[in-house]
Amino acid sequence: MAVFEYKKGIQRPYFFTKPLVKPIMLSGFEKIQLALFFAFTVAVRFFNIQNPNQIVFDEVHFGKYARNYINSSYFMDVHPPLVKMLYAAIGYLGGYRGDFVFSKIGDHYIGKEGEKLVPYVLMRSFPALSGTLIVILSYFILRYSGCRHFIALFGATLVCIENSLVAQSRFILLDAPLLLFIVLTVYSFVRFSNEPEPFGKRWIRYLFLTGVFLGLSVSSKWVGIFTIGWLGIMTVNQLWWLIGDLSVPDRDVVRHVLYRAYFLIILPIIIYLGVFAIHFLLLHEASGSSGTVSPRFKASLDGTDFSNLYANVSFGSTVSIRHLGTGEFLHSHNHTYPKSHNQQVTLYGYKDTNNLFTIEKKDKLSDKELFSKVSFLRHRDIIRLFHKKTQGYLHVSDSRPPISEQDYNNEVSIIGDKDYEPDINENFEVKIVKEYSAEDGTQEVKSIGTVFQLFHKGTKCTLFGHRVKLPKDWGFGQLEVTCIESPALKNSLWYIEENTHPLFNQTYPAKVEVEPLGFFGKFVELHKKMWRTNAGLTASHKYSSRPEDWLVLDRGVNYFNRSGKTIYLLGNLPIYWGIVFTIGVFAVFKLVQLWKWKPNHAPTVTDASAKYDSQFFIYFVGWLCHFAPSFLMKRQLFLHHYIPSLWFGIISIAVLSEYVWAKLGKFVGFFYVMTILGLSGFFFYWYSPIVYGLEWNKETCMSSRLLPNWDIPCDQFQ
Repeated sequence: MAVFEYKKGIQRPYFFTKPLVKPIMLSGFEKIQLALFFAFTVAVRFFNIQNPNQIVFDEVHFGKYARNYINSSYFMDVHPPLVKMLYAAIGYLGGYRGDFVFSKIGDHYIGKEGEKLVPYVLMRSFPALSGTLIVILSYFILRYSGCRHFIALFGATLVCIENSLVAQSRFILLDAPLLLFIVLTVYSFVRFSNEPEPFGKRWIRYLFLTGVFLGLSVSSKWVGIFTIGWLGIMTVNQLWWLIGDLSVPDRDVVRHVLYRAYFLIILPIIIYLGVFAIHFLLLHEASGSSGTVSPRFKASLDGTDFSNLYANVSFGSTVSIRHLGTGEFLHSHNHTYPKSHNQQVTLYGYKDTNNLFTIEKKDKLSDKELFSKVSFLRHRDIIRLFHKKTQGYLHVSDSRPPISEQDYNNEVSIIGDKDYEPDINENFEVKIVKEYSAEDGTQEVKSIGTVFQLFHKGTKCTLFGHRVKLPKDWGFGQLEVTCIESPALKNSLWYIEENTHPLFNQTYPAKVEVEPLGFFGKFVELHKKMWRTNAGLTASHKYSSRPEDWLVLDRGVNYFNRSGKTIYLLGNLPIYWGIVFTIGVFAVFKLVQLWKWKPNHAPTVTDASAKYDSQFFIYFVGWLCHFAPSFLMKRQLFLHHYIPSLWFGIISIAVLSEYVWAKLGKFVGFFYVMTILGLSGFFFYWYSPIVYGLEWNKETCMSSRLLPNWDIPCDQFQ
């Protein structure tokens, strides 16, 4: 990376930037050491990778997604698709054709006759290779950050033996490939920043690669957005010093801005869009998951048939009613609210027979009268909704719902049976909302094309849905439906998707013509669903943790616990605590620097201090950018969400070690490094049984629970 120094100007001294190091030339001895270290890293990452030969933790999800790509079956996930597509490609090249289903954790990858049902070792080798490359790249990043060979090897060794990094890179998960792309972004940016010739071929090459790997990072998981934040801060920092560097002409400053804007903003966006274009191209078949998308999105999938969807809606039609704001269906089932004991009405995200309602007139008719003629539904008509599955009427009462208990909220439920005589409390007025409806759906209600409100005549409120979840123990995590006097418009809008009637036939009435969404329409809709689904993952989990817990390694995550084998995600305690100590040292360093600062005087700093200040700042900001946003998240979080920050923290440990070596001498530096390495190496060795799923004994396991929340399942051991 670059360092900043003062240069004497005509009227005042000014900062100028210069590359920190020249291209690294390894000696023969260093090459031998690095080759041996590479072999050691491969052994650490690939050892016993075939075990357990069962589905581990989230392999159940990402293996299933790979299967969907191979089968071209549409699915929705909260993460961008790049790594999942790579797993699918690797599985396909290994002979996997989607026969193995990835049903549940613990399912065997090996058949009864010893045959491999899925090339799981090959698929696991991808994250293991990613983990290996991360270690080697860490060495070169430290060298190009001004660290000597021994310190760079030390930092890379910490990355190599950090328990949670090892465990996370041995299974079909997203984090190791994601971290590889982040580390490649950092490496490319470090090389770019060290290029002495702005706008030269190598300068442009590494700037280009920075943008490419940044795009791949954010295309793997949205954690890449934090990497964008880090790189944005680093770029602004560089440009700030360039503006103050009087030796750089103004036109060159403009060129610096334009080059960075193209390669670090436009190029990653192009890559991100391209990854999703491939995603949509591969997932072109309708599936059970396609019921969660809009009709226009669904129309873009092969196997979707709207040929039997009638445009006009009649009294006597059986319909499914979909909420515009959430995309979920009005739904009821044979379960009750805990207080009122009335039958629940909810929003449900999937196609289901419990979503079907028959539209009746406000005056009760026999089935023969209701179904004997077609009478199209119009704006301002009064209707009743009869739930087909449970044989009751949609009802609003002047009592509070179970979750949203404000006075302006009324409970929505299903009451009565087929012989029940409804009254005004089952009457709803259909109010077509013209600005949301198609041109031909503003007077008569049309399937898909008409968007409307349902105004309850009895309590003068409007049917309302929102993203408030009912408790899982009685509401199954489905979304709440209420009736509210003055609702937010978007949350009170509905449209009809399914529509049948006994008198409808192939020629009467007209069918709905659904125009398929194009790429950008699908891209926007999918991202809205990804965001909402991600934000909705708020349920408690036995192994969830908060960001403050990660700093001190308060708890781990049980990944696998079968047949006397345990894999428990647990970090390397000396490294985790060492990161906190390292950041504390930097804070003290900056406070002392601030205390010594004198306005209008150029500060006097040693080369070692200047290098430490500039380089540690880079990796500290990287740690902070990937860590701090976690405090704003209300969703479930686990220890593995700390992994990108963890890597930046380990690099920071090495940068501080270089400063200790340079400032306090070789003896103190060597002792400092070997103390950290010894403690970390012993911890890795001691807890390796729960990294690799090896034999251990119960007594040793129990005594290894150093912190109260380390709930390693020791009962699996003898």
